[in-house]
Amino acid sequence: MQYSGQTRVSVSMFQYERSTDCLVCSRKELAQNVPVSQVLQDYIEKIKTDLKLKAPQIMGQKGMLVGKGIYEAECEPKLKMTFG
Repeated sequence: MQYSGQTRVSVSMFQYERSTDCLVCSRKELAQNVPVSQVLQDYIEKIKTDLKLKAPQIMGQKGMLVGKGIYEAECEPKLKMTFG
């Protein structure tokens, strides 16, 4: 949407195309085996680099491990923990 002062408002729409090889827009799950001694913060940095992600959200078997927004405060203490 574009607002141009008092003269007009214009809206243009287009459809995004999903890429089948994109981890984000294809909505594929990615399962990985992680050493139990690995610290969560180090693992996050690794997948940011390897998968070219800016702010990954990670779910574990017991819920959210890393998240943004409403999950951020809940997840922050977990960053220094290992997977073991």
